[in-house]
Amino acid sequence: MTPTAPAATSPAEPAARPARVTAPLANPFFRALFIASLTSNIGSWMQTLAAQWQMSGLTTSALLIALISAANSLAIFVLIVPGGVLADILSRRRLLMVTNGCLFVTAIVLATLTFSGLARPGTLLVLVFAGGLFNALTMPGWQAMIPDLVARDQFRAAVTLNGVSTNVGQAAGPALGGLVVSFGGPGAVYLINAASFLAIVVVLWRRATERPEQALPAERFFAAVRGGLRYVRFRPELRPLMIRVASFSFCASSLFALLPVYARQHLHVGSLSFGVMMAFLGVGGVGAVFLLPRLGKSLPRSRVVAGGMALLAVAVTCLALNDSYWIACVIVVAAGAAWLTLFTTYQVAATSLLPSWVRARALSVYLMALFGGLSAGAAIWGSVASSLGVTTAYFIVAGTTVALLAATWRLPVPQGSASDISVGAAIPFPMHEPEETLELEHGPVVMNHRYSIDPQDADEFLAAMEQLGAARRRRGAIYWAVYRDLNRPNEYVETMVTETWADRLRLRERTGDADLELYQRALSFDRGGRRPEAEEYLVAAGGR
Repeated sequence: MTPTAPAATSPAEPAARPARVTAPLANPFFRALFIASLTSNIGSWMQTLAAQWQMSGLTTSALLIALISAANSLAIFVLIVPGGVLADILSRRRLLMVTNGCLFVTAIVLATLTFSGLARPGTLLVLVFAGGLFNALTMPGWQAMIPDLVARDQFRAAVTLNGVSTNVGQAAGPALGGLVVSFGGPGAVYLINAASFLAIVVVLWRRATERPEQALPAERFFAAVRGGLRYVRFRPELRPLMIRVASFSFCASSLFALLPVYARQHLHVGSLSFGVMMAFLGVGGVGAVFLLPRLGKSLPRSRVVAGGMALLAVAVTCLALNDSYWIACVIVVAAGAAWLTLFTTYQVAATSLLPSWVRARALSVYLMALFGGLSAGAAIWGSVASSLGVTTAYFIVAGTTVALLAATWRLPVPQGSASDISVGAAIPFPMHEPEETLELEHGPVVMNHRYSIDPQDADEFLAAMEQLGAARRRRGAIYWAVYRDLNRPNEYVETMVTETWADRLRLRERTGDADLELYQRALSFDRGGRRPEAEEYLVAAGGR
């Protein structure tokens, strides 16, 4: 959880062979943030176990116990998009200092109520939900900054290390949490977690790194929301990815939501044994780190995620058939490996598509699909376990996992490329400075670009323009179309509109390598390959 740092490579730098998983740790700034994140993840997993175990002692309802997991995921689902917008338009350092400070206060309140004996199921759920809200404001910025901290060839390794931080926290946190709960109770765990949030605030305060100065002012909040949603809408590769990640998280939520009930009511073990079991789940995730680079070289991503879903289905089926505690620990190792394999593969696929200016916002929509699946799954699987028992619930999870794997089998998992995330390429259309001085909020602004096309090339030209139009719209155009001139049938006019003059300047500023490739493809059909004639207008009346 940290602000962005200057990119380690120039956007035009070609991609190199993928680096070792540990390579990003040579960067002192990344290393410091990794350690801070790891500390926070351990504390958060300790708190998750303590809250689940505390709830299982306050009530016997499997639904209420599962709702501890659902409350956190639902809170993230609710605020994740605003969190992404704030991470794109504000100082990430200041934002994360405030949100981690609020998480510190939430943990202190939990500890106080627990030690005083005033904690009740409803209070526990509300405070876990509040913690999830503040976590939602931190997560998009943390995920979005990873490509800006490391060289491009270390990108996959950095995202994998981010998953390692979560899974090491998942491995160590529950075991430590179970140990602390056994001797000091849940309240002691909440105090330790409060200290981890305070440590994050200190690291952010001491390492004051801000994003580079921007020539244009930050977008306004609601305009930034619209811009982020528009980008996702006109980035077609993201839609199948979000369907896949929602399907995966819906099924995988059963691991976290039902294991407390499974441990207490099916295996009849205590908090320390439950913590050890959760640690094995994290160990499986960490072990997958060493397997993923090999899988990535030999198999396409679609095969890797299919294998992960199949492994998840097998693991929950084995849990349903098993009565032995130690065999259950072995099974959850496989489940943890499936979890990190799927999580990291999808995270790399999503992040590798997104340029820096919109990364937090677009990732927040992706994360909304992830946590929407987690919260819906936790609530549903908890309800099923309450009605039919945890064993039957796991059988239903396995069947649902297989069904969703079959349903999403043909959906592509995008690879992404260096040109997708780079910016600052040559401007793909001319822009003339207006003779009059325009305020940034003046608008709407209309741009017309005229092309001369041979009739036999018209269909291919229009197909290329459709792709270019999607790029224009995700970079800021609120309207785009291509018209054929009725008086000169071989001439076409591309028209796009931005809301303000500032958005017109941003559209130009956000041009990247991928946009330039699309533009050059369309321009290749123009007679003589010249740049199109350009006209720009400021709406003087109406238009809104």
